[in-house]
Amino acid sequence: MTPDLDPDLLSAVEATLWLARVLERTEAPLTTSQFRIMRRAAAGGERAARLAERLAVRKPTLTALADGLVGAGYLVRETDKADRRVVRLYLTASGEQALAETERIYTAKFTELLDDAPDPDALRTLLADLEAARVVRLNSTYPPSTDRLEGVARA
Repeated sequence: MTPDLDPDLLSAVEATLWLARVLERTEAPLTTSQFRIMRRAAAGGERAARLAERLAVRKPTLTALADGLVGAGYLVRETDKADRRVVRLYLTASGEQALAETERIYTAKFTELLDDAPDPDALRTLLADLEAARVVRLNSTYPPSTDRLEGVARA
């Protein structure tokens, strides 16, 4: 370990990575990567290219994941009527169900892990602060889209 690095911060990094792995191994209809895409698509009509930016993945990675979700019947792609180059992703009714079930399972797993903490309320506050920081960073790097459409279940 490099002496000038904060050991508590390194422990927090390790705990965060561990938590991600715990969720990845949790049995749910969607993988964590699919879950992230579906959550964003549920917000409604975001451009696929923009979605890749906001999820910090390469466009080919998003395309491959979206292909699987379309094939599973969870997402549909629609070409923007105003600009045929633009593709938007929408949840299907099956996608809404898979997302809701995955949210329930992940939330239950997260609650179980929070309950093991010495001070669950303090941890919840810390996690809320972390989410707020994530949103600030995300919005400063990739400002929210002004061309977003309202989310409507398709198919």
